[in-house]
Amino acid sequence: MSETVGLVSARRRGLVNAVLRRLAASPPEAPAGEGDEAISARSGLAPWAVAELRALLPSEEVEAAALALAAPARVGLRANRCRASPEAVEEALRAAGVGVERSPLHPDCLLLEHGAPAELPGFAEGWFAVQDPASVLVVAALDPRAGERVLDACAGPGGKTGHVACLVGPAGLVVAADVAPSRARLVVRTCERLGVRAAVLVQDGRRPALRAGFDRALVDAPCSGLGAARRRPELLWRAEPAELPRLADLQVGILAATAELLRPRGTAGLLGLHVPPGRDGRRVRRAPRAAAGARAGARSRAGRLRRAGPAVAPPPRLRRDVHRRLPEGGGSPEVG
Repeated sequence: MSETVGLVSARRRGLVNAVLRRLAASPPEAPAGEGDEAISARSGLAPWAVAELRALLPSEEVEAAALALAAPARVGLRANRCRASPEAVEEALRAAGVGVERSPLHPDCLLLEHGAPAELPGFAEGWFAVQDPASVLVVAALDPRAGERVLDACAGPGGKTGHVACLVGPAGLVVAADVAPSRARLVVRTCERLGVRAAVLVQDGRRPALRAGFDRALVDAPCSGLGAARRRPELLWRAEPAELPRLADLQVGILAATAELLRPRGTAGLLGLHVPPGRDGRRVRRAPRAAAGARAGARSRAGRLRRAGPAVAPPPRLRRDVHRRLPEGGGSPEVG
């Protein structure tokens, strides 16, 4: 409450404080009914997003899905096997009195009810990344192998990049790109803390400054953000329906350009489809097939692309220490 009051001008704080206290003491009853507006009021999800869920799910599942999207998420950690085993991380956290449990979704993932990750034992030593289990599953599905060359096309803040870099090992190469310099700096910081290496550069994913030759590519494309609202509740209302076509165009552009950078039979993984499906969602899902075109051997299926095409080595100027060209500082906390 105090944080909300602090957001308004000094002369309005008394009124805002009184209104908030009155609401806290006597909260209004949640509206009844199964309409979009009623479910929105009970869940916190915007009415248009409830309508999108209704187009996807049986009517009896809509409210449960809306409540799940709005429910606070536990803090997710991924044990960095290049520095520590999941068992060692769990043991260190329990020894420090931190409530922790293993995630059923991935053996490397741990879940905390709350806490500041940067203050936990092992953070500075790079024993773990701050990463939701769903994000870890994306890399598991991409399945990067030791010695491979992998592109993370929308890499900030670097959690998935660090995971991939650990899996490909020193014999492989990870190129991490982001359109925002501040997010690219976060990737550098994350990789340095985790003790892994990646070539980091700033580029527009629709017009990459790279040549083909990657074994695998990951595209965590910009999206509506609704899938991250469990950690950032303001995202429940930030996205506007009018923005969805633009986001779909952006996703298609990044995915199509990234597909052109794969070697023959290379694999791409697409994340970031929080744009609610429908016309624009279908366009994004069709992008892998459009990018592959009529090239022999190309085939697409959900979340995975295999294609045939020319393979040319990345340019010599793409060095492993390219991140040193980035200015220091800036960025937001590491999550993802």
